[in-house]
Amino acid sequence: MRNDNTMLHMKLNSAVCLTALLAFLPSSAFAGICFLPDCMDEDIVQSDINMNINEDTEYCEKEGYTYYSSGECPQYYAKVGTCSRDDHYLKCDAATWCKNNGYNTQTCSLPSFVNNQCPNGKPYYKGCKEDR
Repeated sequence: MRNDNTMLHMKLNSAVCLTALLAFLPSSAFAGICFLPDCMDEDIVQSDINMNINEDTEYCEKEGYTYYSSGECPQYYAKVGTCSRDDHYLKCDAATWCKNNGYNTQTCSLPSFVNNQCPNGKPYYKGCKEDR
């Protein structure tokens, strides 16, 4: 059984937390439900922002970019370009990654052979190893 002081303390604690939360919310904060296009912000509708997603997709793909949902190139690929209309459309290059990470050798003189291939499978190697 709780005493009256404990209940009063819990009520005061809740009130203080609620007051602190409201202090951080903007004065114009409100909650509600709306359905598109009713929720569209008038500033966005009247501005120069291109809201045609299909047009952006077509543009990026036409320019040779590939869509990556993470916005990052796959492992062992270097990002060599980002579409100006959607930063999830990228140009990624495996050979560039190899070169940027020290896999610069492609041929060796005998009696040496190429050694330690780039992990993405491109024909770039860390160096030569002598075979005697």
